[in-house]
Amino acid sequence: MIKKIAVLAAMLLCSVALAQVDTAWTRRYSSPGNVSDYAYVMTTDASGNVYAAGSHTIATQSSNLLVKKYDTNGTELWTHEFNSGNYAERASSITVGPSGNVYVCGYTMGTGSGDYVTIKINGTTGDSLWTRIYDLPGATTGYDFARKVAIDALENVYVTGYGSRPGMGTSDIGTISYDVNGNFRWEAFYDGGIAGTDQAYALFVNATGVYVTGYSAGSGTGNDMVTIKYNAATGSEIWAKRYNGTADGADYGRDVVADASGNVYVTSSVSNTGTSTDITTIKYNSSGDTLWLRTYNGPDNASDGGYWIRLDGAGNVYVYGTTYTTATTNGQDLCLIKYDNNGNQQWVTTYNGPAMVGTSPSYENCPDETGQDAMVLDASANIYVTGRSTFMNASLTSHTDILTLKYNSSGVLQWEARYNHPVQDSIHQGQSVGLDNANNVYVAGYGRGVGTYIDWAMIKYTQGAPSSYMINAFAFGPGTITPSGAVVVNSGADTAFVISPNPGARLDSLVVDNVNHGSDSTYYWFYNVTADHTIKAYFSFTQFAGVKTVGVGGDYPTLSAAMAGWKDSIIAGDVIFLLTDSVYNSETYPIRCTIPAGYLGGDWTLTIKPVSGMMAKFEGSNATTMFDLIGIDRLIIDSLIISNRNQDLDTAGHAVRFINGASFNTIKNCKLLAACKLVSSLAGGVVYFATAEAPSGPGNNDNLIENCIVTSSRTDQYPVYAITIRGTSRARGNNNNTIKRCKIYDFSSTGIYFSAFDSNTTIHGNELYSTVSHNTLLMTGIRITATSVVNTKITGNKFFDFMAVDACTAFQAIYMTMADPDEPPLIANNFISLDGNVTHPNTKIYGIRFLRQQTTAGTYKFYYNSIYIGGTPTSKSSYGFFCKPSATLQTKIDFRNNIIFNNRSGGSGQHFCIYDSLASGASFISDYNDLYVATPGANGQYVAHRAGIDLATLADWQNVTYRDSHSISLNPNFISPIDLHIHPASTNVNNLATPISQVTVDIDGEPRDPVTPDIGADEYTPTNVRLIIATAVGPGTITPSGTITVTYGADTTFIIAPNINCQIDSLVVDNINHEADSTYYTFYNVTTDHTISAYFSPVVDIEEPDNDYPLLSLQRIYPNPFKNQTTIQYQLTKSAPVRIKIYNCLG
Repeated sequence: MIKKIAVLAAMLLCSVALAQVDTAWTRRYSSPGNVSDYAYVMTTDASGNVYAAGSHTIATQSSNLLVKKYDTNGTELWTHEFNSGNYAERASSITVGPSGNVYVCGYTMGTGSGDYVTIKINGTTGDSLWTRIYDLPGATTGYDFARKVAIDALENVYVTGYGSRPGMGTSDIGTISYDVNGNFRWEAFYDGGIAGTDQAYALFVNATGVYVTGYSAGSGTGNDMVTIKYNAATGSEIWAKRYNGTADGADYGRDVVADASGNVYVTSSVSNTGTSTDITTIKYNSSGDTLWLRTYNGPDNASDGGYWIRLDGAGNVYVYGTTYTTATTNGQDLCLIKYDNNGNQQWVTTYNGPAMVGTSPSYENCPDETGQDAMVLDASANIYVTGRSTFMNASLTSHTDILTLKYNSSGVLQWEARYNHPVQDSIHQGQSVGLDNANNVYVAGYGRGVGTYIDWAMIKYTQGAPSSYMINAFAFGPGTITPSGAVVVNSGADTAFVISPNPGARLDSLVVDNVNHGSDSTYYWFYNVTADHTIKAYFSFTQFAGVKTVGVGGDYPTLSAAMAGWKDSIIAGDVIFLLTDSVYNSETYPIRCTIPAGYLGGDWTLTIKPVSGMMAKFEGSNATTMFDLIGIDRLIIDSLIISNRNQDLDTAGHAVRFINGASFNTIKNCKLLAACKLVSSLAGGVVYFATAEAPSGPGNNDNLIENCIVTSSRTDQYPVYAITIRGTSRARGNNNNTIKRCKIYDFSSTGIYFSAFDSNTTIHGNELYSTVSHNTLLMTGIRITATSVVNTKITGNKFFDFMAVDACTAFQAIYMTMADPDEPPLIANNFISLDGNVTHPNTKIYGIRFLRQQTTAGTYKFYYNSIYIGGTPTSKSSYGFFCKPSATLQTKIDFRNNIIFNNRSGGSGQHFCIYDSLASGASFISDYNDLYVATPGANGQYVAHRAGIDLATLADWQNVTYRDSHSISLNPNFISPIDLHIHPASTNVNNLATPISQVTVDIDGEPRDPVTPDIGADEYTPTNVRLIIATAVGPGTITPSGTITVTYGADTTFIIAPNINCQIDSLVVDNINHEADSTYYTFYNVTTDHTISAYFSPVVDIEEPDNDYPLLSLQRIYPNPFKNQTTIQYQLTKSAPVRIKIYNCLG
């Protein structure tokens, strides 16, 4: 943009007063004679002293390295000169350490070739503490030039530059380190691998490493930008990253910085096809991986370059460089770009000075690698840059000024200041800019003098008091500070910051302007703000172990809050979340059960359970799930009611979801309820083992669901699937999970559904049934419709009472249509009774349905199953074992020691024990079975079907297939159509079939009942009840008493009543003493057998003596430790036991 400027003939300073800025002083230095003096670099210390370095020329010699110190008033305090003889020396970089000592690097030609020179100077006196000359190994005649110096917190010194080494190319990057005393620590070299030029431009050091950027000749790629990370202690290269623009031209890394996390930021000028050179900025992570890359190309596709890069306290990135335009009135401009930490461009601003004579374009430039800190930021993220700018004097004579600009954090120019010779305008260049603690601005540079050729130049600017200040607020770790980031506060105002640890975390320290204010702060006030400040809150995770109560008055009010505390904690032992409320109405769903922040050794468990004797209810409505087990390990959920009332047909609405590698978890004794209907993505299920949905991850392995009820949460809608197990690939399957002794009922389609890629699942001892008639076309107990479901064990389950509307096409207890399992499933010891409460005359019935098995590896095993099919159909057929794989594929089946009683008869359908449609190449071993129909060949009843032939009797089946030579065809005498245990008095099948050696008698870890037969299913409680034995010992009663039959999953209560003048001594439940003050006890969700015993005794009266006693009283020796609502009663009767009652206990 073009500025309107009033020009004075005798110009000392030109400034555009967008905001107040004044020149406090200027200092020029000229050596005797018409020679050159250059202030190339500069830095400041905390006291406002200024240190500048460069070179000056002695008339009889070449240039010497020169360092000067000024105080804040511009008074020169000392000068330090390095002279190796009649050779050229020059300073290229300077820094001041915490000790106040000064470190300078540059080069010297004193050996006849260029060498690094590094000097440590006493900051008070200007005397040299040590000087080190460094020549790259083997470079006796080569030229070595040190470009940048930096120090770490211990004032170890690091220098980088470049130099020639024989056999290593034209030049190589050389980086060296000294300790604080000048002792050599290490050297490191980078060579691009071809005989080319490699040079360093910039150096940055912090606690995460040593970083160098520059360029390196590539093979066919021109010069490539290169960035290197070294180990600060050893100098070993950690990584080196090269970047080549699309034009295979000159790509130069100009400046580098790193943050406290080791992320690295580099800016450069890069040659790209069609755009000349562009400003390219790259962020790498601590491992050298590119996090983002941003390119700025000016509007005319002309030459652009990034030279300087800085970060503010919030992690925003600022890049300073130049951009060229072909417009006749612009020429080259200064360019300033801001990105956020994710690389999103916040703004771009350019500066174009006044035009030269006529229509010639103006020309601005920023310092290159010969400068230092040509851009600095203050605490409020204001940006200060220096460089040079073309200007015109009153006689329209062109010259260049030292230009200094200030922008605010939004990219708005605040002021500009120009400096030139006070007598005669000439060519000047700003090289370096710095700030002191009062935000005074210092600039170093050089320019033509009057009769002195090139002069050293120093300037100090002062700024007016700002109308506002910046407080930078940061939170580190699991907590927040509010407000946060860069907070603008009006001058003289007060402001407060709130410090809040996350649940389960704590505040370790609050640091304000580098002063630690301890760890007990919850807020901090700044009063009468007249300066910039910083406030930093440091949080850490709490160590977690033991019992934490959850509920009103507990350690956590909700389970959601408790899980947040668990997530943000370091676990030091087993943790129990003890639920003290019976209903939790204030939860945020889903409750996310995730892995904690870390463990202090050991494999600790987290248990969520209510207090003894009750269940805790979590009921709500969530489109995804109520409990989300996200990658968690070793979680135990016990005795909870988890009910998702969601009925949106387009959402999943699970009760529990396992996802992202949730493993080794247990859910037991729970009621899991949902009414999910989503089927389009196969993502339904009251319980869902997921790998496809976000957050996607590995499969969920080694989990156990035991003694649970899985059913609908509503009476107006029922879940399509009760439990869904869905893998997405072999690498992301669900493996080694167990579903055991659960009641799974009132699903409208499938009880347990395997979708794909799951292995070693055990389904044992469950009941699958209906209590209401469902509007469904197909009802299945367990369905395996999947690719590569491996080694599934379906054992000891009971299928009964399937009910649906007449339009239902089929009932099937177990349905398999699988592809390529490496190890086919085991189906054993299952009770399948498909008769039920209604006959469903229009429904096909399959006990076990077996389709499209596509494998030649392994054998499908069907052992010890009992199947009963009853009812009177109208037209549909029924099958005990239906086997119809793909005709062109080979399948191996082992079917032994099973009982099939197909008692369904009549209608136009046909009814078979076995329906065999295997391909001719398949292997089907069948023996030691009982295959029975009441009227073979009549009423549509047949023992078997084989390849289009209906076989009425067992003998027909044996003659056609040569199978079942040891099998029988007798009525098995089941106890009932629902209870398929064999009656102990039965003589039809007991001891008539011999278990085969290939079949393990103990199929699933439970012994077979000795009074039941050798064939058919066993290992199951004959009736759907559990037993509670209740006894009273002494003078009292327990009601009910004796052996009590309780329906599985039901609740039951016992009343405990002592006789008159008697007392309860103890109540023992399952061998646990519940003390003597119980008048009743309730068992909830009975899924196992129990015992309860009440012990009574007479009350013994103690006769009081006649003599009088003084009035006695109890004194509390400590205040009520509970909350005010708690009452403590006590009484003391003469020579009587003392009874103290504490009730309404809160706290």
